[in-house]
Amino acid sequence: MNNKSLLIINLLVSLAVLVPLSVLGTDVKDSSPKPPDLSKNGERTKKGNYDIRTFGAIGDGKTLNTKAIQAAIDACHDQGGGNVVIASGTYLSGTIHLKSNVYLFLAPDGVLLGSVNTIKDYEKGYPCLYRGNEYLGRAFVFAKGQNNIGILGTGKIDGNSAQFKKLSKEAQKQLIEPGSNRPERPMMIKFLECSDIHIENVKLYDSLAWTTCFLYCEKIWIRGVDILDLNAVGGLPNGDGLDFCSCSDVFVSDCRIKATDDNLCIQTSAPDKISQNFSISNCVFSGNCAGVRIGCLSWGDVRNVVVENCIFTDLKREGVKIESIEGHEFSKIVVRGAVMSNVYRPIFLLSANAHISTQSDQIQPFGTIRDVTIFDVTIKDFDETNSLSPDYIKSRNWSGIKVDAPATNKIKGLTLKNIRYQTLGGIKAGDYPNTEYPIVRDARLRERKEKVSCYEPRWSRTSAVDIRNVDDLVIDNLDLHFIYKDERPEYIIENCEKSKCDIKIH
Repeated sequence: MNNKSLLIINLLVSLAVLVPLSVLGTDVKDSSPKPPDLSKNGERTKKGNYDIRTFGAIGDGKTLNTKAIQAAIDACHDQGGGNVVIASGTYLSGTIHLKSNVYLFLAPDGVLLGSVNTIKDYEKGYPCLYRGNEYLGRAFVFAKGQNNIGILGTGKIDGNSAQFKKLSKEAQKQLIEPGSNRPERPMMIKFLECSDIHIENVKLYDSLAWTTCFLYCEKIWIRGVDILDLNAVGGLPNGDGLDFCSCSDVFVSDCRIKATDDNLCIQTSAPDKISQNFSISNCVFSGNCAGVRIGCLSWGDVRNVVVENCIFTDLKREGVKIESIEGHEFSKIVVRGAVMSNVYRPIFLLSANAHISTQSDQIQPFGTIRDVTIFDVTIKDFDETNSLSPDYIKSRNWSGIKVDAPATNKIKGLTLKNIRYQTLGGIKAGDYPNTEYPIVRDARLRERKEKVSCYEPRWSRTSAVDIRNVDDLVIDNLDLHFIYKDERPEYIIENCEKSKCDIKIH
């Protein structure tokens, strides 16, 4: 073959590489995923992407867009699914129903804003199962019995609680259901009996009630979500971050949660629908109540929970709280690699009974806690930026690691290992009641007029650790460091069967 022939062959090969295959008659489609087209000037609705503006939504923060947004969701669902795009702007809305194979996609400057015009903008849904909180039954974003749904993007869903607080008393009455004396407030997100749920990278701010409620759901992934609630409505917290009730196969990672109530809750409300298989990692928790709470509403078993590599900061109650109080078993729970700073009660376990759920009018027997391991934890239970005044020190008189159960229903299997705990101390004899420390009593034997509380007593008889009624207790390398001398014992281990108790006091 001469040089001229070789030159021609090379030229043809080069042209074949440069010419698109479609020109040569071969139909080849790019299968790589494409982000939604958020251009206002381009084609607003493309296959798989449904821009709510195409359906009449107006992003001026004033126009009520409930029907337009729902029309976009319905069209997306009817065509097999895709993204419903919340594009640039602020879109006021009431209740919207998410449907199978539909994802809300929030653009970076897209805001879905909750209406505070009237409670009628939010549909009545499944009631809250906490006794006394049934009025929290409505929701902003709702789904029931749907599969493969989610909320994506870096935009924001704003519950508008800040605006609610600015309303006049007369205007706030518009959020009160006739015959009720409490303003009904919608949860931001409530998914009931759904599966394959993805919520990623969005901002969920200032909900009027719980930020999320996942009830009887499975296969949930929540990643990179920022939950912020600085506006407790009407003096009532009820501003939980992530709430899972009778859910399975749940993965939460890389989230920041600052709530006016508990940050992340794992609970149950049906004996035949347990909560199981939870992985919680790389999150930051702060706010008014607990960082991670397992239980309280505990009308069923909870098992297989791992909380790892999380930061707990500025929590006015507990870091990790485990409460089985409605007759069921919590087991196989692991907490590892935690850092806690300015957390009143860093670790709190309670087996008791109380009237919490709406599922029954009867108080149940004692709940059970078993097989709990907490290790590699660093704790500082005070705010080192505070002036540490005498009044501040006195206010910490209920701090400490607290574990309690009735003597007839002990906690079974608790390991505390490699924990460094720096506590303020400084409590004097007159700073706490001079009475016998209460035991966990059977609530079924109380007088009806007596208040049943999961948080009693609100004082501590020790300066750091109080563990009572535990079988198979292992304490391995628990270091206690005190800033000020405290007149209470450093720790009490009472009525426990322990194989190891390695506690060092500094």
